[in-house]
Amino acid sequence: MQAATAGRDRAGHRRLAAPKRPAQRPAGRAGRHVPPRRRPLSHRHRAGTEGEGERKHMESERRATDAPGTGWWTPAPRHVAYAHTRRSLTRLLERRQNAGGTPVPACPGWNVTDLVRHLVGICLAVRTRIVRGEDAEVPALATATGPDSGDLRRLLELWAQLGAELDARVGGGTAELSEPLIMDAFTHELDIRRALDEPPPVGHPAFAGSLDLVARGFCHAVRTAELPPLRVVSVGGPSWPSGPGEPVATLRAAPWDLLRSLTGRRSPAQLAALDWRGADPAHWLPAFTWGPFTPPATAHERPALAR
Repeated sequence: MQAATAGRDRAGHRRLAAPKRPAQRPAGRAGRHVPPRRRPLSHRHRAGTEGEGERKHMESERRATDAPGTGWWTPAPRHVAYAHTRRSLTRLLERRQNAGGTPVPACPGWNVTDLVRHLVGICLAVRTRIVRGEDAEVPALATATGPDSGDLRRLLELWAQLGAELDARVGGGTAELSEPLIMDAFTHELDIRRALDEPPPVGHPAFAGSLDLVARGFCHAVRTAELPPLRVVSVGGPSWPSGPGEPVATLRAAPWDLLRSLTGRRSPAQLAALDWRGADPAHWLPAFTWGPFTPPATAHERPALAR
């Protein structure tokens, strides 16, 4: 495609100029240590593995959102989505009792226990604010950590206890959970499943709301960077315009790939290889670094198999 002359159009958007490739950050090292107070959602990944196991996992990811006619794009009530995520991950880790020390490539330097501690810390802060009625500030999702415990079983027990208190309040309609809380928990459930080579859940009630939240967040990043209008399309589901004006390009992806792409789980090369129509994708790649998310320099997981 031939780049347009730099400047602005009538809508005030920047015209397409020769795109600058975003600088790639070096991949981090995963390993077990006591995690510092840092962002578990900022992702710099290790390279993925090849072979039959990876192929089967990609097939599972495709099937997880390949259910036309089921209305997967209709968000479930937030308390239902969060409770399901908590119980789903707990059941998995009760079955994989020795998984606590397993590194999570999506969160370099963190293992499964570290990541569960983060999830429990978020839940504890939310419980304090909602159930006790105390004026406690909920910590940023990207930096919060939980109780100082290396015992995965104890952390899961505490999460169940805190979750039951939340369920009693939010299920009755006296309080509401935030969208980022559900998205954070669901995203990390998927991270842990990948780390343990477990298939993604099918028909998960947190999927639609999480995808909608990160799609809107990405579109906001496009607007904030004053990039030309873009339409983001989830194949078989909804679409999101980045703002007013006729889109100059369209990004289409299967729901699973779109979710992982917008939450920092795809490298710049993988993002550029998505189904872009109308313009060079390099113009929009900087917008994939938004909120707590940073694309990894190299791929740690592969896209779901094509339909």
